[in-house]
Amino acid sequence: MEPKEVIIEDVSAVVKRLSVTLPQAEVEKELAKTYRQLARNVKIKGFRPGKAPRFVLERQYGPRINQDVASRLINESWPAAIKDRDLEPVVQPTIEEQHFEPGQDFSYTARIEVKPPIDLEDLSGLDVEPPEVKVSEAMVDEQIERLRDSQASLAPLDEDRPVRAGDWVTINYRILVDGQALEGGQVENHDLEVGAGRFNETVEAKLVGAARNQASSVEVDFPEDHPEPRLAGKRAVFEITVVDIRQKILPPLDDDLAKSLPVEADTLEALREKIAEDLRERERQKAEDEVRRTVLDKLHQRVEFELPPSLVTAEIETMIDSIKQRLAQAGADPRAAGFNEDNLRQEFRPTAEAKLKDQLLLAHIAAQNNITATPEDETGELEKMAARYDQSVALLREIYTKNQLLDGLRTRIVDRKTLKFLTSGANISDSEAAKAADEKSGGKLGTRGPVEEKTDA
Repeated sequence: MEPKEVIIEDVSAVVKRLSVTLPQAEVEKELAKTYRQLARNVKIKGFRPGKAPRFVLERQYGPRINQDVASRLINESWPAAIKDRDLEPVVQPTIEEQHFEPGQDFSYTARIEVKPPIDLEDLSGLDVEPPEVKVSEAMVDEQIERLRDSQASLAPLDEDRPVRAGDWVTINYRILVDGQALEGGQVENHDLEVGAGRFNETVEAKLVGAARNQASSVEVDFPEDHPEPRLAGKRAVFEITVVDIRQKILPPLDDDLAKSLPVEADTLEALREKIAEDLRERERQKAEDEVRRTVLDKLHQRVEFELPPSLVTAEIETMIDSIKQRLAQAGADPRAAGFNEDNLRQEFRPTAEAKLKDQLLLAHIAAQNNITATPEDETGELEKMAARYDQSVALLREIYTKNQLLDGLRTRIVDRKTLKFLTSGANISDSEAAKAADEKSGGKLGTRGPVEEKTDA
């Protein structure tokens, strides 16, 4: 539906107020159609179905009909009101006021938020030194030891000795604050790995050297921002008794270990190669992220733009919802954990704004340079994920389509292509890019010495 008049008021660079007027003839046409439909569907005493005159219907249903027609007129006219006016709304409009009177033009005022204008023409001189990507034997060894540790078993001590770092102990403990036992702070038969840092580092350090059935106490200072309000900023005493000590038995470092792991490797050497390639991919991703951050920071120094308030609010709420979900999955009560949404909104705002600026800036550059995600890009990305998760491409595409995830996938593809476009002119030398490409296609980690590479991130 074409408006009779559209007046645009600039509230700010990203907030506009539109005053839209629709001609009386269009209003009357919509009213007449609505009353005809109503007459066919309602029963009015003294009239046959479909024969009740409009003025009778107006007396009984007028206000409701006027409201329904006004809503439809707004929805049908809104696309035409912004068409060809260089406006890209980022959220649905907010209707601030409307004037609906049968027999007159219909007018309404809508507030919209639009994509910010970004004045960035010069993309030259983005000098970026790509970080070196290194994968060493020590890094591979560390990963193998972690996998080996995950396959360890626990066994009773074969000697009468005190606790050592790496042992698993069963303890009883209670927590005292200001000399008083903390309610809910008394626990029996709690298992923990000493030195793993998953309980409390001070307590774990105290346990080293303790004997079975030995009681001890240790003071622990809790930080001001500790999630348990009763412990935040307090000094507490842990009274501990070691109930049992078990030692960790690591499996032999051999081919059988490789076969037992959820990794496609039949030998220890194949396991090392698989881990090395995974590490190379991880380091390449880190390098790419570092280059991305450097390039974006340089671009932000060249251009300032306002953010649509609704987008910032939505991003903050997404971050808060994510924390809520993690707490729920961990079985934690947000209130008991000191979860304060108002404080988090203030804390998250700078991060949310920075993330949105990155997204809008990359989207702007992509649009200016016709960078898109082609069907081949999309299929290639799905093939990579299919290989990583041992799934078929068809199944992944079905999952992504069913859950409406394809748009997000395409956005990630465009972001990466835009980053490559930006860094292709950022003085990253061909020789460095060639090294990374050669390594990615065939370079392997030997059994001795570090492997170093350059990335074309």
